[in-house]
Amino acid sequence: MPNFDEKENAVAHTAQEIQFKVDDEEVKTTAHELTARQILELAGLDPDQHYLVLVKGGKPDKSFEKTPNEEIHLHPGIEFASVYTGPTHVS
Repeated sequence: MPNFDEKENAVAHTAQEIQFKVDDEEVKTTAHELTARQILELAGLDPDQHYLVLVKGGKPDKSFEKTPNEEIHLHPGIEFASVYTGPTHVS
């Protein structure tokens, strides 16, 4: 009979990792649904200064600018772009 640690390891290995892209950078998670805000944070971006756009066929498809807390169903290969909304500097 497997001990507790073996069972825990078996459960950890069954969680399938999902790979997707934000701004052409690979991001990984085991979550099947995340909000646009969470996706930005996972990609290392500040959600207070960016919003997320779903990209299909290399073109913008859906903006999450007004709905940062909307849950997005993730699948391998899904692609997003971020749009910076923070201050711009004039030189």
